[in-house]
Amino acid sequence: MAPQKLYELKLSRWDVAWPPTQIPGHLWIEDTLIIDKNWDLWICTATGDPGTWKKLSGAGATNFVAENLTPQVNGTTNTFTTAAARQGGTIRVFLNGLDKGTPGTLSSGAEVEEVDPTTFKLDLVPQKLNGMTEKVHVTYFV
Repeated sequence: MAPQKLYELKLSRWDVAWPPTQIPGHLWIEDTLIIDKNWDLWICTATGDPGTWKKLSGAGATNFVAENLTPQVNGTTNTFTTAAARQGGTIRVFLNGLDKGTPGTLSSGAEVEEVDPTTFKLDLVPQKLNGMTEKVHVTYFV
């Protein structure tokens, strides 16, 4: 299996607090992501001037973490540990960029099992083959 290519998104910080009611005459497009001067992350949910905005993280919101666990891949274990405890929502595990689904129990056929808020198991052991390492990433809320 060829490794999946991962893409990176870089956002620039605006020097105004959001939502952008103080920026008249700008047509905002649905799905636009913004980091405001308070380091809050916003998404435009409806095109318009000023558009409709939803706060994704920041003061009063749960912080979203994306963590690369590939350094833990050793070809012998299917158990991985995150840097912080999951506080809300569910952990999402990605193997080579593919979402492995919502955690359940491995014995009932799930691809991911959450052992505790910082530990999970996969239904397979990620491998290091021919100089290539399978990639393991997670997202969760702290």
